[in-house]
Amino acid sequence: MSAIDAVPHVEPILLSPSEVWSRVDPLGPDLGAVPSVAGLGALPYQQLLGSGFERLCYEVLVAEGHSPRFFGRSGQTDHGVDIINEAGAKRTVYQCKNLKEAPAWTDIRDAVLEFESKWLRQAGLPPPVGYVYCCPHSLDHTSLGEKWTFFKDGFYEHTGVEIAFWDRNSLDTRLRHLPDIVAGRFSDSYAEHFCGRDGWTDDPWTRVCWGNARHASINRFLDRHRKDAIYVSTAVRLKFFEN
Repeated sequence: MSAIDAVPHVEPILLSPSEVWSRVDPLGPDLGAVPSVAGLGALPYQQLLGSGFERLCYEVLVAEGHSPRFFGRSGQTDHGVDIINEAGAKRTVYQCKNLKEAPAWTDIRDAVLEFESKWLRQAGLPPPVGYVYCCPHSLDHTSLGEKWTFFKDGFYEHTGVEIAFWDRNSLDTRLRHLPDIVAGRFSDSYAEHFCGRDGWTDDPWTRVCWGNARHASINRFLDRHRKDAIYVSTAVRLKFFEN
């Protein structure tokens, strides 16, 4: 029996309902990014912040036919992994870093080594077939590419894990074919311009959002719903006191 076979089964860590809602809600708040102001050449990934960028990567995986899951709740150690994607016996893990500035080579290297130290060594979890470093910056500098190539080969030799990265170029290529996700994460205008879908905002579909209702009873219901309180109509309340 190999050392990997001897590793005990680890149950997946489930997210609470509120964490699921905030991380995978397809009707999350529209960032309202306007291409005419922010520019047509690039999606404003930084506006998504950390959890929003994780959700974006999650939704891209789902759109490509995968079945990913988040790993770890807020405040828990994630062993250098944010998303896990499993297809049969093959497991690929993703680390999502939405940094304000483009990461240096040492930042990328240290993230991979953190995964090796925490996931493979400390936790003793089974090695995945692949590790993907995701960030919204272009990782196309020659010097970075040279160091990454040598590091990638060496890492595979002693761990058996194939490492890769999703940078801005990779994400942009995927998202140009996914106007639904672009509209949901950024704005309808970006779905039109970035994805080349003229007339996107003319579609009859409208994003569901909070607003003021025409009837006071509905507004009272929505107000209590936001506070996780029980709503009782005025008629029922009065009847209750009558009895």
